[in-house]
Amino acid sequence: MTDWLVLIVLLGWILAGGLIGKVIESLLKRRIQGIYEYGEPTFNDILLECVYKYATSILAMIFFELGVEYLGIRLAPYELYFERFAHILSIFMLARGAAYFFATLASKKMPQVNGAVPTSSIITNIIRVTIYIGALVTILHSVGVSVAPALTALGVSGLAVALALQDTLSNLFAGLQLLVSKKIRPQDYVQLSSGEEGYIEDITWRNTTIRAISNHIVIVPNSKISTNILKNFNFPDLEVPATVSLNVSYTNNLEKIEQLSIEVASETLMALDGAVKDFTPIVRFNSFEDSFIKMTVIMRAKTFADQFLIRHEFIKNIHKRFQKENIEIPYPIRTVVSKHDDSGQINTGKFRLEEFS
Repeated sequence: MTDWLVLIVLLGWILAGGLIGKVIESLLKRRIQGIYEYGEPTFNDILLECVYKYATSILAMIFFELGVEYLGIRLAPYELYFERFAHILSIFMLARGAAYFFATLASKKMPQVNGAVPTSSIITNIIRVTIYIGALVTILHSVGVSVAPALTALGVSGLAVALALQDTLSNLFAGLQLLVSKKIRPQDYVQLSSGEEGYIEDITWRNTTIRAISNHIVIVPNSKISTNILKNFNFPDLEVPATVSLNVSYTNNLEKIEQLSIEVASETLMALDGAVKDFTPIVRFNSFEDSFIKMTVIMRAKTFADQFLIRHEFIKNIHKRFQKENIEIPYPIRTVVSKHDDSGQINTGKFRLEEFS
């Protein structure tokens, strides 16, 4: 068998593996398209998705290696090079598929496990890097390269590398500490003591990304997050209070106002999807002010963002209801009282402000 014929046969093996992979992909295509349409994917769904994405490349490389072994001596004197090259490609393709599978499994299933570490880019990247390092060690071992001297060299130079990458390693371990502590998680709404606030988009190996309500991005180093005073509005519970302050006149019937406020608040909660519908609204009169009695109406929202719509709808509804019931919502009135001297001239040094409703 000539060299050209050998190469053509070897190419045929690769095409055969790729063709089988394409057949598998076509069989799985309809199943894969419906994975995310019916809730969270299962373990089998993620495995099938991985097979669907990498079946062609993995099978092509495996058949390449099988073809090299089948042709054997006919590839001489390049048999060893072909064999090693095919083996390296097969390991790399298998590592690529495994990295995608375990990273996807961590991102999709880890948050559902009670007590598990919240997933983020830092976790999935560690999984990928670990798998690729394992594949690299396997490849080096398969071609006869000893990794022991390299590990020894890394151990000796580790201190110098750690000093050079001090800031990077500080952010890396701070990010891991944040995830392991489970005090903040992706999608939590947080507020830093420096004033920045928003939803945590991701925790990477270096930075924590926060998306503000205005939709701009705030990037904070992990070490700053771990040492900063931080308020998490989603921990330990997603639900948050939605409070509205009101001022009522001294001439109003407080019992009636309390009853109407609870009634309007209950109707508002029942009408909105983001409200906790089984929560009983609370009304509290807080203090006597100069021209009004201050009160607070407390409702409850499912998430931090839902409270704004609840307040919006409640203010509209309570204003309409108070107008209907002729309940006065007072506003400050200032009266200027001036004193005249014996000549009838105004003495500007004797102005006094009186405020009443």
